[in-house]
Amino acid sequence: MPPTPTAVPPALTPLPPTPAPASDLENLAIAFQDAFNKRNLDTALALFRDEGLIFMWDGEKIDNKEDVRSRLEYMTGRGVKLTVSDCKPKGKALVCTLEWLDESCVKAWSGLDVWRYDLTLGALENKIRLFSAIRTSESGQAWVASYRKLINWAEANRPDDLKRVWSPAAYPPSGRALGELESGLCKEYLDSLK
Repeated sequence: MPPTPTAVPPALTPLPPTPAPASDLENLAIAFQDAFNKRNLDTALALFRDEGLIFMWDGEKIDNKEDVRSRLEYMTGRGVKLTVSDCKPKGKALVCTLEWLDESCVKAWSGLDVWRYDLTLGALENKIRLFSAIRTSESGQAWVASYRKLINWAEANRPDDLKRVWSPAAYPPSGRALGELESGLCKEYLDSLK
């Protein structure tokens, strides 16, 4: 008697990764804020995906973690503290307010005490896939009004340092050294106004 054929189970099709729920996104946003403010960039970067990353800051698109690290190092050189607040789900993303406070450049560049950004986060497999921070119109308009005064002062008083800030050959386009140099220029400019 021939053996009875057995049914072959159908091949399973893997399910696509699912986006993170809003509560997980908010936890990722707060974890990023906390790691950054403690200057633990390794922990902050571990929250991001290795592949398929979209990191945008004021229109500058960065798609790899090493360049994101350079951007974050620049921000630490400036003495930046970040605060994430007012998060709300929007489709598969989370939209929050992100505040940037530093020791002197926000005041020198814009006359404001803090810059506000509209932050949009998306995640896949509990890692940040989308991080987009766009300065709000209030912060942008104040920046345009005050920045030229700072540049005029730097051209007259610290032209060599101003050239170093604007010269990728002298310093990396981002990075801690650039942030520290800019911070020093901003502090000196604000002192000159007293």
